[in-house]
Amino acid sequence: MRHLSLLLFCLTFAFAQEPPKVGMVSGRVVHGMTGEPVRKATVTLTLQRTTLQGTTGTDGAFVIAQVPAGEYRLTAVRTGFLRGTYPYAVNVDAGQTMTGLEVRLTPQGVVTGKVVDEDGEPVERATVAVFSAKASARRRGATQAGQTNDLGEFRITQVTPGKYLVMVRRDNTVVGPGRNPDGSMQEFGYPATYYPAAREETSAAPVTMTPGQDVTGLVIPLRRTPIYRIRGRVQGIEKGSEREGYQVMVGGRESAGGGRGGMGPGGGRVRADGTFETVGVAPGSYLLTLLSFQKGPPLTAGRATVEVGSAPAEGVVLFAGAPLKVSGQIRFDATTTAKLGDTKLWFGTSVPGPGYTEATVKADGSFELRRVGRDKFQISVTPPAGTYVKSVSVAGQEVFVTGLDLSAADAVAPMDVVLGTKPATVSGRVKDATTGVVWLIGADPNGRITAKIDAQGRFSQAGLAPGEYRAIALESAEMVAEFDDDAQRKAQGKFEKVKLSEGEAATISLTLVTQKDIESAN
Repeated sequence: MRHLSLLLFCLTFAFAQEPPKVGMVSGRVVHGMTGEPVRKATVTLTLQRTTLQGTTGTDGAFVIAQVPAGEYRLTAVRTGFLRGTYPYAVNVDAGQTMTGLEVRLTPQGVVTGKVVDEDGEPVERATVAVFSAKASARRRGATQAGQTNDLGEFRITQVTPGKYLVMVRRDNTVVGPGRNPDGSMQEFGYPATYYPAAREETSAAPVTMTPGQDVTGLVIPLRRTPIYRIRGRVQGIEKGSEREGYQVMVGGRESAGGGRGGMGPGGGRVRADGTFETVGVAPGSYLLTLLSFQKGPPLTAGRATVEVGSAPAEGVVLFAGAPLKVSGQIRFDATTTAKLGDTKLWFGTSVPGPGYTEATVKADGSFELRRVGRDKFQISVTPPAGTYVKSVSVAGQEVFVTGLDLSAADAVAPMDVVLGTKPATVSGRVKDATTGVVWLIGADPNGRITAKIDAQGRFSQAGLAPGEYRAIALESAEMVAEFDDDAQRKAQGKFEKVKLSEGEAATISLTLVTQKDIESAN
């Protein structure tokens, strides 16, 4: 009897432990411009470490089965197209079947051409990079890059719509003939050149890319030119062994290419005696950045500008500042159920160098960064839901919009971050729109507050600080990054101004602006 009872208990327990119900997600992948189906596209559902995939058929349809409950990101890729992302989170309940999802793929842009030397001969293994013509120096990075083949030809794919600069660089050095004033052999190299044949970024001719456009036939000539090394000493580091944990990076003051680590004797690293030597550079104005690799991730220890003429730059002095400690307090301006510990705060550099530093915010709102470099930082804050950033100040000075300059600081006063508890909201409808974004431009001209447009043309953006905004509806998020002053001028009549007070909920109506609208405007 005892064995029978045990058996019945086990059977009952087994039936009670039913496996969790799984769902199914289906839809179509279509051409973003024509609406035609895209076959053989790989469709992916992603949730943290969970990845589920499917492939579209000839009709562009896909089905992904056995989907556990969760909130997923849906993407699609296909050769010849840019990666496409479904504009909303895909929330799958246990056992739910979701249908009718549509991912639109924009055809990729392609840039092709040839790099030649001063004699018209092809240049092999030159690096060709495509950069946004609009992005500021602190955010700029190569959109796409590649190398030339033995015929000097290059082909850069996966270029999104926008305006770009095309830069070519060949990192090799030829010695002689001739000598420098100090007796060393003259070196020659191929400095960075921008299309069509410019040595400076400001003289480059932008290349405009529309969806799926092929820009062909670019010819970029490289000219061999004398190059000179930069030599100097780092001060402020006492121990010789510690000096070897530093490196000097060379970059133009507004260079799209960012910086170049030295590759001459010592490899651009600071030697034990405190001296350094960089690779040869063409005559011009440069920004030297001293990077510290001591006791953690790299950070900026100092900067200096240097002018290189027709001789090596000698006797350059870089001062190494010790890492700074930044602490502060985040607080609400009134009682709220939001949690201070949910705030995200980080420092981002405004010039080429190390990336960003994120603070760990404690439950009481206090935070501390023990290793902060000598840079000018943009302060970014993501507040808890239902709040907004009211002010960020240091020693009574507002730094949220202007930034925090620590390049010459001896110490940093505590940072005070105030979060408002009555954010404003803007919502409304975009005429004849089924996708896209609404871009809100506030006090910070570099701020990018965007709200997605749903299939019914509706949008809503909460968590806004009081103030004046300009709102415009754009057909894609990519247009925001490339919407420069000229594009804003052309779309001036499409902006809607809205002034928000604390806690206000405003409603506006917008008309969608497409890339074609901007291209056809005078």
